[in-house]
Amino acid sequence: QTSPGDWKGKRILDAGCGMGRYSRVAHDLGAEVVAIDLGTALVRLKDLADQSERMHIIQGNLMSPPIKKYSFDIVYSLGVIHHTPSAKQTFEKLAELVKPGGQLSVWVYGTNGRYDHFKSNPLKSTRAFLKNILWCVWIFGHLREFLSDTLRLATVHLPHTLVYGISYPLAVFGKFPVVKYLTFSVHPLWRVRVQENFDWLSPPYQSHHTKEELASWYETCGFQVLKILPHGFVPKPGILGKKIA
Repeated sequence: QTSPGDWKGKRILDAGCGMGRYSRVAHDLGAEVVAIDLGTALVRLKDLADQSERMHIIQGNLMSPPIKKYSFDIVYSLGVIHHTPSAKQTFEKLAELVKPGGQLSVWVYGTNGRYDHFKSNPLKSTRAFLKNILWCVWIFGHLREFLSDTLRLATVHLPHTLVYGISYPLAVFGKFPVVKYLTFSVHPLWRVRVQENFDWLSPPYQSHHTKEELASWYETCGFQVLKILPHGFVPKPGILGKKIA
């Protein structure tokens, strides 16, 4: 719902910025950016923060962000809040930071949920053929969730070096048709598949949500849902909303 020109001069929060890839994009579009993350990876943004008055970095907790309410024109959090103890509570904290009329974009890990919800998921145009085998996709998705949950019972307690070791064969399987969807990354790049498998298996907190659940959070916090992100085989709810109250 926004164009590149809409970012110039806006105050932006990248909530859970990691190494800051999207923070740099927003900055390059002319925005003033506050990048916050609990981890130390945000040090990768220090060079830009030292050079530009429009880049600010904060090491902080999204469940208790050290930021005034109603401070931002746009807040986005991509693949982060499902790794907090409560994704819903974290969402509510982020929603408070958006100015009236501002926008909030959140992407979380998905779950199949009930079939009547699953069948209305917005698919990418390149995945439209899945509509012809939705029952199979829904059942396969539940199998994938079961395998994921079972594997994570062990991996969240293992040393990170060992979890990385598990991520390598999963990255190999990520290139095989159908079987790749039992892994946690189908990215075309090998190194990205390894990292995304690790990111799936290692965090102590991980929750999964339907688009209906995520949309209800928006509505409860006084937002109008503007757009739901289309996705492929695996549900990945992403919603853009506008604050109306």
